[in-house]
Amino acid sequence: MSLGRIGYHVRDYFTRKLMTFYRQLATTPEPQLIAFVQRLRDDGDLNRAGEMLLEVLDKATTAEKAHLLGQLYSYCIVTGVPWADCERMSEMITMAYVDDLRYFQRVRRDGIGETGDEVEHLLALGYLVREKKKFGDRIMEQVRPTLSTYGEHLSAAFAN
Repeated sequence: MSLGRIGYHVRDYFTRKLMTFYRQLATTPEPQLIAFVQRLRDDGDLNRAGEMLLEVLDKATTAEKAHLLGQLYSYCIVTGVPWADCERMSEMITMAYVDDLRYFQRVRRDGIGETGDEVEHLLALGYLVREKKKFGDRIMEQVRPTLSTYGEHLSAAFAN
C-alpha cells in the first residue's frame, strides 16, 4: 500500500509541475504560440521538443522551477529566441540551485556581487560572465561579473 501511495504522490507532484508550467505558458498570445509550433513542425523538431520539455519538467526539482520554465518558454515564443537557445536555458534553470535562482531574480545588474556562492554558481552555469580585456600582452579579467547573453534572456523572461 505504501509503495502505491508513493507512486501516486510522485505522479501527482509531476502533474502539479506540469500545470504550473502550463499556467505560465497560457500567457503567451495564441497566434505566436501557433506560429512557434508550426516552426518546430517545419524544422522537424516538434517531437524532440515535446520529449525535451517533459524531460526538463521531470528534472525540475520544484514547482518554482516549473514556473520559471513556463516564463522562459513564453518569453522564447514571444521574442523568437531560437529553439536551441531555449533548450540550453531550460537546462540552465534545472541545474541551478533554487536559492541561486532567487538571487538571480532579485539582483539588479549593477548590484551583482563580485564573489559569493550564488555568483560563483551562476558563473559556472552561464548566467553570468566576467569579461576579459587585453592590455598589451596581458589579459585581465573583470572583477564584477555581468549578465551573459543567456543571462540577459533569462532576466527578461523572469521579469514577466
